[in-house]
Amino acid sequence: TSVIIPIMSERMYDPSLPIPVEIATALPTSAQALATALTGFAFKSLIVRWGNRQSFRFGILLHVVGLTLCGLSGSLITFTLAMFVVGVGMGVNAICLNTYVSAYEGNEQVRGFALITTGTFAGTNCGIIIGTMLAEEFNYAILFFLSALLAAVLLVVVSVIYRKDLRLGEDA
Repeated sequence: TSVIIPIMSERMYDPSLPIPVEIATALPTSAQALATALTGFAFKSLIVRWGNRQSFRFGILLHVVGLTLCGLSGSLITFTLAMFVVGVGMGVNAICLNTYVSAYEGNEQVRGFALITTGTFAGTNCGIIIGTMLAEEFNYAILFFLSALLAAVLLVVVSVIYRKDLRLGEDA
């Protein structure tokens, strides 16, 4: 969806908005990035209280909700708000993944960080290629619904296989 966000933003632009189209079309991506960056500060106590497993599932759920809202968005403002929700989910997920991997030592930890990095870039590249082909055949909104479906599958997988929960201390 990363490639189509500016395209969708431009299509949703309303000339009555008090900002130029070039800035307005960057708002959804900026909202997502801002939310992802702020999540660490905003959700620290929640992650400490809930534990890593429950927080990770919550982050995935937020991601699913945000992606679904993106697909349903009819205006640039609602699309930007939906992308903010996606960003919060992404931020929670990033913290939880890194916390989980940090609990291991040595080769296991290095392997975990390598898989996160590789998976992130491989997923982004494959998503761009597959998403572009699907967008040409169908429409842009369907990509958000498909992404939400894949994230929902991830939620089920995480719920089933993620058994090691990390309870973080208050000094975390």
